[in-house]
Amino acid sequence: MALRRSERIFKRNHRRIPNEISSMIIDNLADNFPALRNLALVCKDFAALAQPHIFRYIDLANDPSENTVVGPVCSYPRVRRLESLLESSKIHQFVQRLDLSSDRISSDELEVMTRILHLLTSLTRISMRDPESRLFMEIENSSLVGTLKRLRIDSSFRYNWNVASFQRILISLSCLEVLAICGSPEFLEPGAFSLPSSLRMASFTGIRADWLCAIGEGLKIVPLPFLHTLVLDPLFADRESDIGWDGLRIGTHIVYRLHITNAPYSNSDYQMMRVLPFIFATRGIEVSKLAPIVCTFCRLYDSSSSR
Repeated sequence: MALRRSERIFKRNHRRIPNEISSMIIDNLADNFPALRNLALVCKDFAALAQPHIFRYIDLANDPSENTVVGPVCSYPRVRRLESLLESSKIHQFVQRLDLSSDRISSDELEVMTRILHLLTSLTRISMRDPESRLFMEIENSSLVGTLKRLRIDSSFRYNWNVASFQRILISLSCLEVLAICGSPEFLEPGAFSLPSSLRMASFTGIRADWLCAIGEGLKIVPLPFLHTLVLDPLFADRESDIGWDGLRIGTHIVYRLHITNAPYSNSDYQMMRVLPFIFATRGIEVSKLAPIVCTFCRLYDSSSSR
């Protein structure tokens, strides 16, 4: 009995590792997720210190090794697991970055995903693959409008999200600094497409010509005084339209992605696929703005090269 009492006193008054040393250990392993996960199992002190690093970034996007496809519907098991974890713990305060996909998602899991967006109150970065318009509406009505700083949209052409809804969410994001859109549906809405005035960097790759024209018109209405870098990579050219870049501030760096492949292009194909989109996207940009163009070489047909 006396021995048990002394053991309890020892455990209550004696810490095995001081807080300062524990913090140093965790900080040195901040980017080593497997080590952090194992360390969190050692004791409650390590678990408490490791959680902000472990749950800083959560990936709910399509993972072929985990997700299952049943007919036209794709299942995302991580979505339900995350909701359960958020409801039973306080990890929501640690999640800063979220990757998600709604490609062929079921209506039930889409509903769960919308609830997750409202629970993650500390998010600063979101990457969305083939987003449903419902997700735009939920972000607009959540606390993310005041915290989100980076937004990436990857979209295949079979997805026609509601452009008006996407426009509203962008304008509502008062702190958005980086916007990247890769691929886009057809722009069926006439007129301009305005971007948040807080943007510092914008990237439009694999994007339709009508979207770029609408963005140019939007710049005339809402200039971007803080934009320092604009990345362009249009899918095709529009010979009948011009993009109005007058809304760009002086000193904005224009980065144009130039693709070089091993495919046997004819002269006419090269003109259509490479030269005309370049002329279309950069026509009207002042020389001082166009000077810092950077070319990215992508050998799409060379299996030995990295992508």
